Amino acid sequence: AEGHVGSLVDDSGWFYKPLQDGARGEYEIEFYQKFWSDERVPDEIKEFFPKFRGSVLVDTANSPTPTNILCYFDQPCIIDIKMGFQTWYPEAGEAYRKKCEIKDRESTTGTLGIRVSGMQVYDPSTRSKWKADRNWCRKLDNHGVEYAIRRFVSTNPFDDENPNALLASKVYEAAKMELEKLTSWFEKQTFYHFFSSSVLIIYEDHGAASKVSVKLVDFAHVTYDHDTIDENYLAALKSLTRVLSMSP
Repeated sequence: AEGHVGSLVDDSGWFYKPLQDGARGEYEIEFYQKFWSDERVPDEIKEFFPKFRGSVLVDTANSPTPTNILCYFDQPCIIDIKMGFQTWYPEAGEAYRKKCEIKDRESTTGTLGIRVSGMQVYDPSTRSKWKADRNWCRKLDNHGVEYAIRRFVSTNPFDDENPNALLASKVYEAAKMELEKLTSWFEKQTFYHFFSSSVLIIYEDHGAASKVSVKLVDFAHVTYDHDTIDENYLAALKSLTRVLSMSP
């Protein structure tokens, strides 16, 4: 998925996520350290976040090392959904804020509060993966997002015209149950506000039983200890749940 193609997995199955340059990378490490030591966060909520294993130097790039969130899947299908009606964080500089405002306004971020950033779907008939590139994702309007959501749970992902969405019920019912847990927490918690963070929905079809996982990633723009709930992210979670419910 876009934003995560540069990640590395070593021989032991650890997931290495390259840091962004400068302060953004430092902020992301700070988030992992704060979050995993925060006793206010229930264990069942922490399960939605990669477990932080420290930072290492990989090819001269300082990288935080979360758990490999794909290691339990043989042929994972994954969709990366950028969350929030607003992706810029309050302390952002004017240039960055304007850049984000334009992107938010010109994409489904501004209308749905979610934006498909990338996805890959395994085709069992060809044993190959269909991947949505960055340009494909950028062109998605509201109807396009609904189409992408259908295509993501199709066993014929290379069919542009008629993705069959055969796995919609199994995958999205499980995903919505997970999103409901997150939503309940976001309706109460004021500790963290998430900007430009993503939800990953990951699944693998095994006939009658599909493995489905929901994870949160990208924490370079988290802000802390507010007096209010994170309405921006909460609204996006509810919007994502509605969109998943529309899939056949």
